Amino acid sequence: MLRWALKNKLLTVVIGAAILVVSVLMLLWFVGVEFAPMTEPGEFQITVEMPVGTRLEVTERSVERVEKIVMDRVPELETMFSRVGQGTGFGAMVGGKGSHMGRVRFQVVPLSKRDRSDEEIRRALREPLTQVPGAPKPTSSPMFSLR
Repeated sequence: MLRWALKNKLLTVVIGAAILVVSVLMLLWFVGVEFAPMTEPGEFQITVEMPVGTRLEVTERSVERVEKIVMDRVPELETMFSRVGQGTGFGAMVGGKGSHMGRVRFQVVPLSKRDRSDEEIRRALREPLTQVPGAPKPTSSPMFSLR
């Protein structure tokens, strides 16, 4: 059999590839597959980024405006945490550094207790957030960020 395979290299490769394709298709048929399933974790993050050198008080006012928008537009709100200014260490490496940065994180009640999806909540916040200085442009992302 080895001699036949070495004499018929092209046919051997074609047969091997066909077996591989059929095996993968059978596996998918029996197991099923779902690429990047939609999730509704109910967790959001809004990052406010002002020009470098902005005073902490100015950034804080923008973050407070974001908080008010979230409180007014998201009745499903369960918890909210805000941070103004970024320090040193690991947090600065990941999220930036300086008094010009602010972040608002919030969580809404579980999907079973609300009428709107995560995407509908993002859409409700998108337009009002554009009125905030340093405001993010909300987008969907794997990190559930509104930045």
